[in-house]
Amino acid sequence: MPVRREDFSIDPRKIYPLKGKLWLPDQDDQVLGLLHKSKTLKNWQIDLPRGISIRGTFRNVLLKASGYREPTDRDVELWNKHFKGPNGDVLSPQDVLNYVQVDLNQEAPGTTILCFVNVELTERNVRLLLIPYIHIDEDTLVPLGLMRRILTPQTELVEHHTAVRSKYDADVDDPQRAQIVKNCKKTPFVSALTRNCIRLYLALGYKSIELTAGFSAGSAVWPKYAFYPRTDKEWKELKTRIRDKHISLPKPIKMAAIARLRTITRNNDPQSIYWLSDITLTKLSLKPNLFDRKFAKYKVGGVLLQSQRWKGKLDLSNQRARKRLEKYLGTKNCTLP
Repeated sequence: MPVRREDFSIDPRKIYPLKGKLWLPDQDDQVLGLLHKSKTLKNWQIDLPRGISIRGTFRNVLLKASGYREPTDRDVELWNKHFKGPNGDVLSPQDVLNYVQVDLNQEAPGTTILCFVNVELTERNVRLLLIPYIHIDEDTLVPLGLMRRILTPQTELVEHHTAVRSKYDADVDDPQRAQIVKNCKKTPFVSALTRNCIRLYLALGYKSIELTAGFSAGSAVWPKYAFYPRTDKEWKELKTRIRDKHISLPKPIKMAAIARLRTITRNNDPQSIYWLSDITLTKLSLKPNLFDRKFAKYKVGGVLLQSQRWKGKLDLSNQRARKRLEKYLGTKNCTLP
């Protein structure tokens, strides 16, 4: 059933009995470098509606302290066009909000994590900006990070453009702020929000997700989520860089990994990156305490993939990729039915 203009009138204060504030990071902190182009933002607390907003950039939403405007007839028309599922049903703004926000605290039981959703509708696609935040009390909300997604219905393709965590300065003079930072700094949300987004994609009939790994730790992490190089050429180029990086490993690891890496790099299937990602010291019959902590944290495969730039995809209809994705999300207590 198509949505109507009144379906957009989601007043977040009616949905959630909260009158909180969004606590922005200080001037020296960083959220994708978007918040700190103006010194007036330092130590600001601003009202931020929670719910669906139409249009508006991340920076404008924060500066204006308002992400909601009355939708136009064109907004409603584009929504009905872009949010129609395979069965012909149109997801309402409330449906989208429900998909995004459900069980966001599964990685951090006991916390209250919600998500601001900004939707920009264009003729060709839908651009989502997701800002998960933790609810501290009636007056304070703390942003955990942000994700940017572009959905193109015509190609059934989702592009993952950004997934970053808010960075807060550990040296905070205000005792209250210091405690908030301590409690929120490492609150996990990426797996739960990624799981929720994928549920939304599937409800809308999307088949494939693409991204560029390597802007942060993603080059080592995204293969855990079953992403793999988009093309044989991309995989071939990545293998060359992996061979070069293998030379710099500590000698015992380098020698133990030679045979396994040779097998992997001779395989032309881009999904062979899964085997590379899963190489551990234990699988190489080595004791973890012999080497520095990065090999325990990232595993050997992760160290080899770290900082490597590559373009990846996740085919949600690919049985092997789907099984790997579900298995990894399960380790984060985020099941994907």
